[in-house]
Amino acid sequence: MKNVTKYLLTGFFALCIWGLFLADMLVPTRAFSELENRPLAQVPAFSARALFQNAYTLKYEEYVNDQFVGRDSWITLKSLGESALGKLENNGVIYGKQNQLFEEASTLDDRQLNKNVGYIQEFIQQYSNRNIALTIIPNSYAILEELLPEGLPVIDQKGIIQEQYARFAGEPVVICDITPTMLGHKDEYIYYRTDHHWTTQGAYLAYREYMEILGRKPVSLDQLSAHEVGDFYGTYYSKAKKWDAVPDVITWYDVETNGVTIDGKAVEGLYDHSMWEQRDKYKAFLHGNNGLMVIESGEEGAQGRILVFKDSYGNSLVPFLVKNFKEVHVVDLRYFNDVASLLEENSYDAIWVLYNFSSLATDQNLYKLVH
Repeated sequence: MKNVTKYLLTGFFALCIWGLFLADMLVPTRAFSELENRPLAQVPAFSARALFQNAYTLKYEEYVNDQFVGRDSWITLKSLGESALGKLENNGVIYGKQNQLFEEASTLDDRQLNKNVGYIQEFIQQYSNRNIALTIIPNSYAILEELLPEGLPVIDQKGIIQEQYARFAGEPVVICDITPTMLGHKDEYIYYRTDHHWTTQGAYLAYREYMEILGRKPVSLDQLSAHEVGDFYGTYYSKAKKWDAVPDVITWYDVETNGVTIDGKAVEGLYDHSMWEQRDKYKAFLHGNNGLMVIESGEEGAQGRILVFKDSYGNSLVPFLVKNFKEVHVVDLRYFNDVASLLEENSYDAIWVLYNFSSLATDQNLYKLVH
């Protein structure tokens, strides 16, 4: 009887293995995972050299892991299991209160932060007559700290931001410190639950603060036509796959333009409306991240020209600037290399350096401001 049971179990497991193998063979290879919001590994090209150097084996293992049949279901099952065990973190994402997700931020390697702040200082000194402003955007865990799990260690981001601002004392730069404003509105929907970005409402608060510094009248949200797009699961969800995550709602506003170009090529308006139907809906703002976007405003009363150096947080803020400035130039240094020529060829009424803290502490491209 024991032998019969042994053979039955062996046969069952063999059947399962062969079943999974056949399913993997029959199920079409996927190029992109909507659940994880990333490209999936494809079958690597075979060569004797790659096999000998173990590169082929590693790439094939990555391919098998990414294309494993039922991968999305297994990921969701893993998330369910970890939640049942009371885990508060998964893949660098913290499970906060009220369905808020946060990035894990218990440590900081300040070497890159110091470098990047130094590049901004050098840029300000080099272009001291250009009316430059600096904003370091606090991330959600610094503002919504009451929603973090009890006792979770996090860096003092608010304190570190103030330390960085202090480095600009006596420099020809305007500090647009939005941290107090964000704290004053922390009970509002200013950060997404499932994504690392601020919401359009959070971006508006920063825009309004900056306009007041410039002595310009910010547009009121009541004057704008608002549109909402639901069912948004952002970057935190893509990393953690929290099974009971509550989707976000993206708000965007109509803004008139007379022309928009990205790296010299004309595009339609400020939004890629096709992205509202995709997983990464935030990419609809400004058609995603691009090197140089030039926007000619179609808004009555818009005056002057502004240059914005930004990370992806700036994408949902820039449309508001189009209400005030006749021309808005937007640079993402990850995809743009010639800052000197841009400033030589254009005069600007204002320049705004706008980075969220996490990007400022890790970005490898701010050296392009001065090199």
